[in-house]
Amino acid sequence: MSLLEKITDEELELYELLVHPQSYTEIMFSDMDNLALFNEKQVEVRMGQLSMLNYSYIVDDEDPNLTRKENFKNMERAGTVYNIGARKFGKTLISLVTDMLCAVMHYNFDCIYSSYDYFHVTNVLDDVGFSLSNHSILRDFKLTIAKKPNYLIRTKTGFTINGINANVLGGNAGDNYYGLHCRVVWQDEISKESQEVFEKRVESTHELGCIERFCVAENSDILMSDFTTKKIQNIKSGDNIITWNDKKSCLEETIVKNKFNSGIRDVINISNSRNNLWVTPEHKIFAKRKNHCLWVEAQRAEVEDLSTEVFSYIKNKRKYEQGVLLGLMDSDGYCQKTQCTYGDSFQFKLYQSESCEYEYIKKLFKKLKITYGEDIQKDNFNDGCKRSPCHVFRIKKENNDFILKLYNDLELNRDIQFGYLAGFVLGDGHLATSSCLEISQNSIINFICWAMFGHISHT
Repeated sequence: MSLLEKITDEELELYELLVHPQSYTEIMFSDMDNLALFNEKQVEVRMGQLSMLNYSYIVDDEDPNLTRKENFKNMERAGTVYNIGARKFGKTLISLVTDMLCAVMHYNFDCIYSSYDYFHVTNVLDDVGFSLSNHSILRDFKLTIAKKPNYLIRTKTGFTINGINANVLGGNAGDNYYGLHCRVVWQDEISKESQEVFEKRVESTHELGCIERFCVAENSDILMSDFTTKKIQNIKSGDNIITWNDKKSCLEETIVKNKFNSGIRDVINISNSRNNLWVTPEHKIFAKRKNHCLWVEAQRAEVEDLSTEVFSYIKNKRKYEQGVLLGLMDSDGYCQKTQCTYGDSFQFKLYQSESCEYEYIKKLFKKLKITYGEDIQKDNFNDGCKRSPCHVFRIKKENNDFILKLYNDLELNRDIQFGYLAGFVLGDGHLATSSCLEISQNSIINFICWAMFGHISHT
C-alpha cells in the first residue's frame, strides 16, 4: 500500500501507456538507428507502420469466462502479422526488432527468432542484445546472452529468445527447432523456408498456440512473355506477362496496364514439395473437384481440391539464349569439318532468309559475343520461283570451343534445352492448322524431349 502511495497519477498513466505498442515504441526509444538511446527525444511510428505492431499486449489474457487456450487465441489474433513488402519501410525494424524489445516488458515465456541462415539470425539478435544491454531502463531486466551453440537471450523475468538458424540449405534443415515449444515466433525471410523446415517449425509451437511475427520478402516470381521470371516489385506498366485466359482455357500473353499495392494483408501459405505460394485469402485458386474444375478463393479451398501442373520457366536467360543458338544451328545450319596442319577444324555456318529471324540472329550473336562473317547467297534453283536472298553467317573458328562446350552442357541444363527447342522451332518449325507448333526433324527432337521430360512427349 505504501508503494502505491508513491506512484503519482502521471506515473500511473505512463505505465498504462507502455502497454500499447505504439506508445511503448515512441516513449522508450529516442533514435530508431540506435535503440539503446533513451533521452527526452521521442521517435514516431509512421502511419504505414501501425499495422506492423504487435497488439497482443493490450489483450486481457485472464478472462475467467474463457479457457486458457481461448484467452491465448485472442492474443494470437491481435499479435500475428505476415509483413510482405519491399525494403526501407521498417519491415524488420518494427515487426521484429522493436517488438522483441517491447516483449521484454510483457512476456515471461519462451519465444523464437529464426531465419534461413546464421548470418540473418545474428544480424537481428545482435541489435536486440545491444539495446537490452545498454538501454538505461531495459538493462535492468538483467540480460544474459549466449551465442553458441545456439543464440540465446534470457532475462531474469523468464523472457527468452531462442535464436534458430533454420539452415534451409543444409543437410539438417530445421533440426534446431527440436525440443522447443514456444508461444511467439519472429521470423525473417520466411519466403526462403522449405516445406521440411516449415513442418519442423510447426512442431515447435506451444500447445496453446503461437503468435507469428513473419517478415515475408517481396520476391514473388512473375512469368514474363519470354518465359523468364521477374520479381513482382519490379513489374511495371507495359510489361508483357503470361496469364491464364479462362474463356479459352489456355495461357496467353497480356500487357500490364497498371499495378497497385494493397498494403499489409493477411496471407495464406499453399505449399508443395517444390515451392511455397503466399496469397491473400480471397485469391482465386484453380481447384479440381471430382469431374470438374472451378475457381475458388484460397481461404475456401481444401487440400484435396488442389492439383498442380508443373510449368517450367527460364531461370537463366543467357543459358536459354545459348540453347537457341544450338537449336538454330542444328535446324537451319551445318558444321563444316576441314583438315589443317594443327588437326581438325570446325566451322559452323547458319543460313537464314527471313528478315525478322536475320535481325534476331544478329542480336543473339552480339549478346553471346559470337564473332562471325556474313555474306549473301542467292539460290541456284531454276523453277521460276522468286526467293529472298539467303544470309550466310559464318561463325569464326575461335568460337568452336565455346560451341562444343554448349553441346556438352545441352544434356544437363534445362535452360539450354528450352532454348534449343525454341531455336529449332525458329529454324525449322511452322504453325500448323491446329495452332500447334510443328517440327519435322523428329530424330533430333526425340533426344531433347527425353532429356527434359524423361519420355517422348510429342507426336
